[in-house]
Amino acid sequence: MFIRLFLLLTFMPLIELTLLLWLSSVTSWQITLAIVLITGFLGALLARSEGLSAVRRIQMESAQGKVPSGAIVDGVLILIAGILLVTPGILTDVIGFSLLIPPIRELYKRSVVANLKKNVKVQTVKITQMGQERTEQRWSSSPNTSSDRVLEGEVIHKEVHPRQD
Repeated sequence: MFIRLFLLLTFMPLIELTLLLWLSSVTSWQITLAIVLITGFLGALLARSEGLSAVRRIQMESAQGKVPSGAIVDGVLILIAGILLVTPGILTDVIGFSLLIPPIRELYKRSVVANLKKNVKVQTVKITQMGQERTEQRWSSSPNTSSDRVLEGEVIHKEVHPRQD
């Protein structure tokens, strides 16, 4: 995970800088700057609009007693889109705008949900405290971990006395 993050934070700015320099050589630095500013502004407006729509869906599904998991994933993807769109660059703008288009965002969402299902284990646990039962959901980041394993042992207290020779 650390390696991927390091590579992303190292190579992404280099790719963006290369694309911006190429665009300014093909057009001019003024047009390149205008494109960066306009896409940042439009992206922020679109992200705000889509984000408010996602918040309304979350509220509506919650009011109906449903778990708004799909709407929450949409909201997170829209937040990522907003961050990418206000970051200066061509590649980040393309990815950011693609996250704001609902049919394309649905493809991203399927990928995210599939990854979560593969890598996250959710358990429903019944807890009894003071005669009252309740259920609680717990999750772990590795699907192969289990809280059902018990390691039995005993505590041995051994006093160590300093040697007196």
